[in-house]
Amino acid sequence: MPTAASSTAMTKGGLYDPIEVAHNSHIELSEQQLNALADGEITYDEYQEAAQRMKACADAAGIYFEFMGEENQIIEYRTRSDSDALDAKFNNCYDTEFRALDVMWQDYRANWGPEAGALAECLRDMGEEPRLLYSEKIDQLTNLGIDPDDECINPKLNQGPNATADP
Repeated sequence: MPTAASSTAMTKGGLYDPIEVAHNSHIELSEQQLNALADGEITYDEYQEAAQRMKACADAAGIYFEFMGEENQIIEYRTRSDSDALDAKFNNCYDTEFRALDVMWQDYRANWGPEAGALAECLRDMGEEPRLLYSEKIDQLTNLGIDPDDECINPKLNQGPNATADP
């Protein structure tokens, strides 16, 4: 099971090779992405390093690129270009330097990150066995008449007016 420090791709039969997943998704991998994926895990450091490579590529192509911050360890950024040619250059930077790691990391954070953990804890507190995916946990709670954000995520992650967790 993935930890907060890294992401591993999962299948019904256990762990699988994320390089194969990227290949099957027609994602072109740079040498750096291949190296980051070679051990079957994506660490937060590898994810951040890939984002920096994407920025360096965009900068070298003359594309305005700005990091905006992070939410749930997902890097937020914006770009600005004034032509289709620059858009194509940025898309190439994203694909070759960041895409495989970004897609896999975001999937991990959505399904196994802190918010998913808070939902699972909430379900266990009610005597329910949490389903695997984030969306399934949301459905479980909704079917039980529980507001996932107000009654689970916010209090357990010490957010919002119903926060009960220690800061």
